[in-house]
Amino acid sequence: MATREEIYLAALLHDIGKFWQRADENGLKNSRIIASDFKHYESEFCPTNEKGLSHKHVMWTAYFIEKYKAEFISLLKTIDNSDIYGNFMHLAAKHHHATTIAERIIQKADHYSAGLDRTLENGWKDAEEEDDNNWDAFKRIQLRPIFAGIGNINDEVNFQFKAPISSLELSDSFIEYKDTEFTYRQLWELFEKEFKFIQTSNFKAFTESLLSLLHKYTVRIPASTKSYPDVSLYDHLKTTAAFAISLYDYINETGRNQFPTFEEKPFMLIGGDLSGIQKFIYTIAARGAAKNLKGRSFYLQLLIENIVQKIIDELNLFSANIIYQSGGGFFIIAPNTDTVKNKIRKNIDEIEEKLFKYHKTDLYIAIEFVEFGEEKILNGNIGFIWNELREKLKRKKNQRFKHTIVKHFNKFFEPDNNFEPDSKRDYITGEILDNSIPTKQLDEDNADSIVNAYTFQQIELGKKLKDADFWI
Repeated sequence: MATREEIYLAALLHDIGKFWQRADENGLKNSRIIASDFKHYESEFCPTNEKGLSHKHVMWTAYFIEKYKAEFISLLKTIDNSDIYGNFMHLAAKHHHATTIAERIIQKADHYSAGLDRTLENGWKDAEEEDDNNWDAFKRIQLRPIFAGIGNINDEVNFQFKAPISSLELSDSFIEYKDTEFTYRQLWELFEKEFKFIQTSNFKAFTESLLSLLHKYTVRIPASTKSYPDVSLYDHLKTTAAFAISLYDYINETGRNQFPTFEEKPFMLIGGDLSGIQKFIYTIAARGAAKNLKGRSFYLQLLIENIVQKIIDELNLFSANIIYQSGGGFFIIAPNTDTVKNKIRKNIDEIEEKLFKYHKTDLYIAIEFVEFGEEKILNGNIGFIWNELREKLKRKKNQRFKHTIVKHFNKFFEPDNNFEPDSKRDYITGEILDNSIPTKQLDEDNADSIVNAYTFQQIELGKKLKDADFWI
């Protein structure tokens, strides 16, 4: 079977052809982008239905792999240099016409990612058909805001707002929804220009950079122009990659070399919820409050991102597996294997231990997971997974420090022999200073202005953030 790296990268690029196809001024038959001799492989990659060959966007995906063949060979170091139709190209472009197990992993991941637009019978419906006389009709469909469809899943949705085709920008105009002149060609040229600058042989660095580029250039492109054009191509590519790598790891660890059954649960949704945020941010002295508020708030953001990165690194996953991280919470899609379960439990203990060391009972993060599979995804029951996870997180927050209490019983229930009425306290937060944690003096002229090292760092963060425009 294909390598793990090939699976992940192929999933991340499987629908890049939708982007390039929309940038093409002609359909496949008259395309000046795709070489004439390459068009003969149409039947190799495209499935057939009653109208003939369909899903022709995969031809642009395949040709993208062909165009940058040298770069992908150098990166993956597994593709036969003489075989331009080798494993990787087939993995990326045959997800609608899969024959091998590896190709079917991408196909299944694509189905799971599309979810609502898929059927149980054949995994897809309402395909974007390329009619020779009206081949570019799908170009005129713009991305709609997802909130417009809430409560109207089974009804005809009247989308009044449309997202203009553009790259991701830090501007007020970016959030305006309106009709616009389509610029797929210009957008593709900008994407391709930046893609060429990802010059690294490090797979993780390459794929992380690629994911950022896909975010920048495909976040305003609809993944599907049929039924529900309210999911971006970026989100579809990202979740397809997350499902693909998780499915690969599950099949690989079980060693069965076959796909999970409909009722089986090859995936897990990991969730985290940080509590104590309000108390942590606002329990500060008045002196230097503005800088400390800003610094402490940003510290929590960094804390969540570092916890998520620790979990991703430990599970050997990628940024595409992170579904969400913000506001003191996160969600990650991972393979439901014994290895992952053992690692995540170990991580939970380590993270709780470290948080308790620095913040005692002020901050607590509940981390839980639920298992799920095809039955929940394709039967329209995905909401039950989120509800189950939320309930587990809620129960855990009601039993906070359960494991920490067992390990540090004396710190919770026995007198602190080190406590004295005149014990030194953090000048900003009022916390009793812990001898095991370094301290800093804020004011040379004030001997009492002693703070914990991490309080000092938060104040320094606040100072720097005041003058910063971007965080890189």
